Amino acid sequence: MSIKANLKTCLVISMFLLVMVSTAAGQIIYVDADATGSNDGSSWADACKYLQDALAAASSGDEIWVAKGIYKPDQGKGIQPGDRRATFRLKSGVAIYGGFPSGGGKWEDGNPNIYETILSGDLTGNDIEVSTPADLQGEPSRAENSYHVVTGSGTDETAVLDGFTITSGTSEGGGMFNDSGSPTVVNCTFSGHCSNVGSAISNRKGSNATLTNCTFTGNWGRWGGAMNNSDSNPTLTNCTFTRNWGSIGAAVDNSWSNPTFINCTFSRNLAVDFGGGGGMRNYYSSPILNNCTFSGNSSTGGAGGMSNFNSSPVLANCLFSGNSARKFGGGVSNSESNPKLINCTFSGNSATLAGGLHNTNRSNPTLTNCILWGNIDRNGMDESAQIVYGVRSVVNYCCIQGWSGKLGGTGIMNADPLFVRNPDDGGDGWGDDPQTRDIGEGTNDDFGDLHLLFDSPCIDAGDNLAVPSSVAVDLDGKARFIDGNGDGTAIVDMGAYEHGR
Repeated sequence: MSIKANLKTCLVISMFLLVMVSTAAGQIIYVDADATGSNDGSSWADACKYLQDALAAASSGDEIWVAKGIYKPDQGKGIQPGDRRATFRLKSGVAIYGGFPSGGGKWEDGNPNIYETILSGDLTGNDIEVSTPADLQGEPSRAENSYHVVTGSGTDETAVLDGFTITSGTSEGGGMFNDSGSPTVVNCTFSGHCSNVGSAISNRKGSNATLTNCTFTGNWGRWGGAMNNSDSNPTLTNCTFTRNWGSIGAAVDNSWSNPTFINCTFSRNLAVDFGGGGGMRNYYSSPILNNCTFSGNSSTGGAGGMSNFNSSPVLANCLFSGNSARKFGGGVSNSESNPKLINCTFSGNSATLAGGLHNTNRSNPTLTNCILWGNIDRNGMDESAQIVYGVRSVVNYCCIQGWSGKLGGTGIMNADPLFVRNPDDGGDGWGDDPQTRDIGEGTNDDFGDLHLLFDSPCIDAGDNLAVPSSVAVDLDGKARFIDGNGDGTAIVDMGAYEHGR
């Protein structure tokens, strides 16, 4: 082959590679509800007015940048206004970013906290505010709202939604419905959704979504006030569930699912069914929870914080404080379940029976390096108020108020753990506000400071071998193994926090 032919071949290959790189890099499509240009998305000046038009034009490798404003799924070319079935359908390989200023800006100008970008199912703009999430049920102003504001079905992790407030959906997965889809969701808030199943997000049939820095608040759902996972294993990191209501699993309801929760907070969620689970209900599920906090969750039945049925969750460095149940298991209730708890703290939880940890129907938890202190039931604060054991429960290296020794075990103590500040319900019961009488809204509730004082007997009193290798830090994010008493040996403390000198 001649030199000329070789050069021609190299040129063709170079052009092909250039095209491939360009295609992989994709384009940015701009969206701004206030734009007045050509509406083709090529720049901020000519931004698409409707997010649906940008989604229709996007292909794998593209990014969509969206300016602050309200965007509805029934707006865009070829979409019938008022169509409740219209939805923002995510695409694999396409990342959608909200939080840009109106009129546009550079990447570093984006800030969803300042420039709120709303994906709304309130198609006619007539939704009225409600005083509690329960009032969303049957609210006439929601009668024409979207079924699913966002849909991630069939996507993989390259479908990205980042920096949005998603609100006012009215069907299963009203905020986001994922059927065999695993999108990536970051910096998003889900609020004001109402449905029978997973009102804010529903993950079904192998939907393993990844959620980071997301907030779920003010949602109502019969099974999963905010989230329902069925045969799915999503991963949630730094997410907050607050003030969601539901019949079962007011914040999260898991069925045949094994999700992972890392650094997540469950606060003031209310379950109104006997099965309970103000923070979480697990049904034939075994989630993993690391460094999670459950505080002020309530149930009118059992299980203020967490309910487990035929489930074996693993909890490490988790804290349960100020959760309450009208029946049993203020913190956690287990039925035919075998959870594993490592370095967990239960304090200030209350119920008629077993304010802390309740076990029944062949439930046999394993507890290591845990503190159960200051939980209360109708009989006071003795051992049975802290924990009702299963017949084959395994408890080692724990601090349990009123411990009787009847179960045996190694390294167990009955000594005040000396928290920095004990939980205090204000004298009127957890979440029982004298003004509103609204369970879950106690304005005088103090969930305490459950760090250990310098002379706590729980310092350097745990079992290092019980701590999973994946758990390197405590609930504060500090190193899990610290020489707390200065004797030269780093031994793990009991409870969710490691005391450091």
